[in-house]
Amino acid sequence: MSRQRHLTISVVVSAISSILLPFAPRAHACSPNFPNSLIASDEEVLAAPPADFLFELKQIPMPAGPKFHYIQRTTTEAELRDLATALDGAKNSDKILADYTELRSQIDAYVQAQLAQDNSKPLLAPKALDVAIPAGLPEEFLRYLRGAIAYHNGKLSRAVNIWKTVLDLPPEERHYRSTWAAFMIGRALMNEKPDEAIRYFEQTRTLAQKGFVDSLGLAALSYGWEGRIALDRQQFKLAADRYLMQLSCNDPLAAWSLRDVAMQIINAGATDMNDAATDDKTRRVITAYLTAEPSLLYAQRSNVNQISQWFTAVEKCGAKNLENCDRLALIAYEKNLYVQADRWLNHGELTPLGHWVRAKLLLRDGQLASAAAHLAEAQRGFAPDLTWTNGDYQGAEEIKPLVQVRGELGAVHLAQQQYLPALTELLDAGFWQDAAYIAERVLTVDELMRYVDAHWPADKPGSDDIRALLARRLMRLDRADEALPYFTKALRDKAIAYQLALCDGHEKKRSASERAELLWKAATIARNDGMELLGTELEPDGVLYGGNFEAGLAAARLHPKTPSIIAPTADEVKRAEQSALKPALRFHHRYLAADIAWEAIELMPDNDATAAARLCEAGGWIKAQDAKSADRFYKELVTRFAQTDLGAAAAKKHWFPK
Repeated sequence: MSRQRHLTISVVVSAISSILLPFAPRAHACSPNFPNSLIASDEEVLAAPPADFLFELKQIPMPAGPKFHYIQRTTTEAELRDLATALDGAKNSDKILADYTELRSQIDAYVQAQLAQDNSKPLLAPKALDVAIPAGLPEEFLRYLRGAIAYHNGKLSRAVNIWKTVLDLPPEERHYRSTWAAFMIGRALMNEKPDEAIRYFEQTRTLAQKGFVDSLGLAALSYGWEGRIALDRQQFKLAADRYLMQLSCNDPLAAWSLRDVAMQIINAGATDMNDAATDDKTRRVITAYLTAEPSLLYAQRSNVNQISQWFTAVEKCGAKNLENCDRLALIAYEKNLYVQADRWLNHGELTPLGHWVRAKLLLRDGQLASAAAHLAEAQRGFAPDLTWTNGDYQGAEEIKPLVQVRGELGAVHLAQQQYLPALTELLDAGFWQDAAYIAERVLTVDELMRYVDAHWPADKPGSDDIRALLARRLMRLDRADEALPYFTKALRDKAIAYQLALCDGHEKKRSASERAELLWKAATIARNDGMELLGTELEPDGVLYGGNFEAGLAAARLHPKTPSIIAPTADEVKRAEQSALKPALRFHHRYLAADIAWEAIELMPDNDATAAARLCEAGGWIKAQDAKSADRFYKELVTRFAQTDLGAAAAKKHWFPK
C-alpha cells in the first residue's frame, strides 16, 4: 500500500480496482494466438516451472482470529446504502437521500479533480471544498460528514476532533459511522502520530468485531495501513504480519504490499535477511516472492548474490522443520544455480513441485528415463483443479500444473520413442499441436486407427479433432471408405459426395458429358471443402489455423537449429519423412482440385463456353500462389478455346481475364 497525499476513504476504496492490475503485456495485433509447443525445442521442457505469488502467499498458515472481509464498493455506494438503512421509514427520507446523493457527487468530483492535478508542477493551494450539508441527516452521519469536509480541505486536526465526537455518541447512535470515524482518524494521524494511528486502526477492528457496520471493509484495510507504518519504520517482520492479516481478509492489495516488504528486505542486505529469516511467516513471504519474481511486473530482478545471501539466511535461521525447500530449489534453478537446486531438493521428501524441478535437472543431464519417472510422480501429486496465475497483471496466463507436467512428460516420451504414451499425455494435457504432429507424422495411419478406435470413440468428448485428423489422412491415401466413420456427419456427407463424384466420373462406361459433370463436381468439392476433407493439420496446409498459417512444427522439430535434449531419434525422423505429404504443396487440395478439373474439361468440346469458364475458374484456384502451375490452364484457354469470349480476352491480356 503506497503512501499518498491526504487520501480519503473514497480514494482508498474506489481506486482499488484501477490500482490492482493496471497493465498487461502488449499483444501483437497481427499475430495469431499460437499454442505453445513442448516438442519444437528444449525451451519449454527445460524452463523453470511457473509460480503464482498469490497462491504461494495463501499457503502461509495464519493464526485463528476474527475474520474480517475485503469489500469492493465505492464510498458513495456504501454511504448511500448505510444512510438508506438508517433512514428506513423516517420522514422525508427520499429527499434526504436525494440531497445526499447530490452532495456525494460533488465530493467525488472534487476528489477526482485533486487527483488529476499535474504532480510534476508545484502544488497550488487547492480550492476549498464548499458544499451544503443536507438537513435531516442522522447525527452520526452529520458529524462524520463535517469531519470529511475538513479532511478534504487539509484541516487534519479539525477532522480528527470532529470524528472523535462521532465516537463520543452513545453506541446505539453511532451504529453506522463508528468504524469509519476510527479508521479515518488513524489515516489522518499516520504521518505525525503513527503510534496513535495504530491504536485507532486496532479500534476499527474492535468496533467491527462488536457488530458496528463496516460497509467498506475498513477492518481488513486497517491491517494494510498498519503494515505501511511498520514498513516505513523498516519493521519488516511486523509489516509482513500485518499485510498477511490483510491478505487473510481476501484483500488483493495485500499481495502488492507483501511484494514491497520482500523487495525492501532483499535490498537491505544480509543483516536484514538474516533477521527476517528467523520469523516463519516473513521467511515464507520472501521465498514466495523470489519463487514468483520472474513473472511479476514492476518487480526487481534479484541477482545471484542476493539469492545466495537468502539461501544462507534460511540455512542459519534455526527452524526445526524447514519448509519450502522445493521453492528454494525452484529459485536456484531459475537462476541457473543447479548445484544449489539439487542440494535443496535433498532436504526431506520431494513434493510434486520438487519432483518437477528434479525432472528438469535430470533432463539437463540427458537422463530421460529418470526425468520421466519424476514427471510421473509430479503428475500424481498435483490436483486436477489446481490453477496458478503466472503473473500479476490483467490477462496473465493461467496454468494448471498437472496439465503442464503431463505435456512435458509427453515430450519426454516422444524423445524416448514411446509414441503412444506421448500422444496420450499430450492429448490429455491439451497440447494439440504437439499431439497432431505425432498423429499425423510419426504414427503410421494404421497405428493411429487402432489408437483412435481404442481411446477416442465418436461419443467421447473432445474426440472430434483427432478423429478428423485421421479421416483426412485416410482420404489423402485414397482410403475414403475407411475415413468416413471418423468424420462428423456434416463432413461425412461431403466426403461421400466427393468420393462418389470422383469414382463415377472415372467410370469409362458413362458418357463424356456425364463424366465431365461428375468430375467437375468432385473438383469443386475438393476446392471448396478440401481443407476440411483432405488438409494436413500441420504444414503445409495448416488446418490447425484454418489454413491461415502454415504451422511449421514438424520442420522445427525435425531440423533443430541447435542440439536438443529431446531431439527426434532416427526412427522418428524416418517415420516423419515417410508420412510427409509429397509434394508438400501449400493448400495442396487446390492443386488436386485443379487436376480433377483438368480431367473434366478434357472431356468437354473445344471452344465450349462453359468449358472455357471452368478452365478460367480452375486456373484461378492456383494462379495467385503458383503462376507457373496455372500457366497450362491459360495456354489451354488461348488455344483450344480461342474462339470463346474468354479465350479471346485471355489472348488479349496474356493471362486469365477477370
